[in-house]
Formats: sequence, structure tokens, C-alpha cells
Amino acid sequence: MDSLTLKRFGAPSITEPITRITAEHGLTNVFNASVAFSGETMFATIRALPASGEKPFRGYLIRFDADGGHELIDLATLVGDADLPKIADPKLVTLGDDLYLTFNTGHVRSGRNDIYLQRVSPTPGPLQRVDYAGRRDIEKNWAFALSPEGTLRVVYTLAPLALLSLSEGELGVSPTLTFTADRAAPLPKDFPRLHIGSQPVADGSRIILVANQTVKLPKIMRKFYIGRLAEIDLASGELLRLSRRALIHSWPSMVLPQSRRRRHNPILWSATYFAGLTRDGEDLVLGYGVNDREVGVARVPEHTVWR
Repeated sequence: MDSLTLKRFGAPSITEPITRITAEHGLTNVFNASVAFSGETMFATIRALPASGEKPFRGYLIRFDADGGHELIDLATLVGDADLPKIADPKLVTLGDDLYLTFNTGHVRSGRNDIYLQRVSPTPGPLQRVDYAGRRDIEKNWAFALSPEGTLRVVYTLAPLALLSLSEGELGVSPTLTFTADRAAPLPKDFPRLHIGSQPVADGSRIILVANQTVKLPKIMRKFYIGRLAEIDLASGELLRLSRRALIHSWPSMVLPQSRRRRHNPILWSATYFAGLTRDGEDLVLGYGVNDREVGVARVPEHTVWR
């Protein structure tokens, strides 16, 4: 397997402050980072156990100011009076000049869970639930992007590729944003092996995102996650390319996972699980989790991934 090991592209200027701040607040088992920049301010979302150490995992937003100050926010407090059962898979996405947070409300035994958007910078915005009539009952990640015309678009699924457009509501204003399908495809019965990981980075009608790919190990009934960079043209509705190079933290983290009793997911062998993507100059900044236990952030020239 042609792979790019991200550990050697590590970004300590980002991971070290995350580690320090989460430790100061008593958080443990910090993983699945998503990093973004708004002006001179850096933001990061993470998943972690609270100071009590009790599950479920919680979502947190960290703001790093240019003067060295910071603020750590439990996302349960950011959403205000909304009575949400859980905040899972928090991720950051830049839409125009604004930075947004997206998350889902986790797995539910009956009914449907929900996916939300909320502006976090330059000013906090209202909580906005997103909806699509053809959605599954349990949803994880939608990928949000603005078209060159300013329309809010969604990559709903990657395999097969399905794209949505905003049909009702206003971004940053309305309590509900309703989408309709531009390019719909029959949904597979099983969760697709190639699915949305990070939120997109847009350049005109072209967007790139990091997909999470599941690889099954049938003889031992386990699976592992790797990443692939995907490029999509919103105008034509086509998946233009998928990186041949698999993105992994390191070979040891993939082939020598922790013991089963330390795994949060009993069927997981190992995971480089992607939650974040942004640009910083000529580099891509990729945020991810390592085996649901550690934070990973890598700064990689884009051409290195496609090579």
C-alpha cells in the first residue's frame, strides 16, 4: 500500500498547546482534532473525556488568541438552551468569511439523530439544524461548502457521490436549514467503506476533503481506518480524483494497536481517523485521531499527498 506517514509532518506548534490546555482542564483521552484559522485566531475542536473521566466523550472548542491567551469551551454550553442528547464528531468548516462548527447528536436507539451548524467566528451565531428528506435515520458527517455563487452546498455521501443544495433557510440566521438533492444516488444498505472525514476546503467550485476509508480484516473480524484526499467539482457534480496514497499516522500505530481491553470500539483494529482540514499558506493542515486515543495534527504540502 502506497502510504504517507503523517507523524513525520507533525505540527507541534498546534498539538503542544492542545495537549497543555486540555491537561490544565483535566481532560483525558483527547483525540479527533479539527483545526481552523479565523484572522489571527486559531480554533480547534476535539473529543475528550471530562475531568471526571466518565463517558460519554464530550466535544470541546478551544480558541487560541494571538497574544497567547486561550479559552476552552464545553460544546454543551455553547449550544445554549438546546436539549441535545449528545454532541459527537465536532468539526470546523470555513464558509465564506465565517467559521462554523458542525456536529451530530450521536447514535439513538429509536427515531433520528440530528446534524447542526453553528457560527463561532467572527461572532457566535444561532444553532441551526440541517435536514434533508432523503436522509438516513442515523447520520454522522455532512461536508458543507459555499459555491462560487454563494449557495450552501453539501456533500452528503462520497460513495456513491450525492450532492445537496440549500432550498429553505438562511445560513447563520434560520433555526432550520433544509436541503434538496442535486445529485442523488441510492443509499447503500451498509455504511459505505469510503465516507466523509474532514470538512472541505474550497477553491472556487473545486473542493478537497479527507475521506475516511474502512478496510476490513475478515479473518479476525476487525477493521481499520485510513485517509484518502478527495477532490470534487461542485459545478459538474463529479469526484475528480482520490489520492492513491493512503494517509496514516504511522505504521506502528496501524499494525500494532493497543490491547482489546483498551479499545473504545471492540471491532476496531486501528484508526487514523480524520476530522479536520484547512490551508495554511502552501500547506494542508490535517487534524485526526490516532486509535481513538491521541490527537494528531500534520502540516503537509498538498502535492505530497497527490504524488
